[in-house]
Amino acid sequence: MVEMRSLVGDADRGFVPVEEFAGPCPKRGDLESAVVLEANGVTLLDTDMWDSVDLLWALIVRGAHEFRDNGQARIRFPDQPIFVTLRRSGADGVRLDVEWPAGHRSSWATREELLAAVRQGAVTFFELLLELSPPSDWKYREQLRSAQTL
Repeated sequence: MVEMRSLVGDADRGFVPVEEFAGPCPKRGDLESAVVLEANGVTLLDTDMWDSVDLLWALIVRGAHEFRDNGQARIRFPDQPIFVTLRRSGADGVRLDVEWPAGHRSSWATREELLAAVRQGAVTFFELLLELSPPSDWKYREQLRSAQTL
């Protein structure tokens, strides 16, 4: 089982699920929070790996498309030296590796579980951001459409 979700906040104030975030929505790239990724009982990404979460979700969605199309992808966090690598494993599997200066975590999932988790997490996140953002913020709409096509 794979689960991805967004938590908004920081280590000082604490984190809340994105569904509980009521704004205000900062300018693009300034929403520092975390994406949590758990695969088969292993927490790969957590709140210690916070970043500009709107940019991070865009990179995760792009990486998921790349993995779907090519069987591998490497995703770099926008503001931290953290890398997520996705590699095809067997007929329908994916190996997930997270590397950062202090460590490494890895797990395995099915291709469909991973893509469904990315799609669900990203759609939930970008739909909320669109509710809280000015109507002219077309980038979030573009990211939402990209996530929906996974």
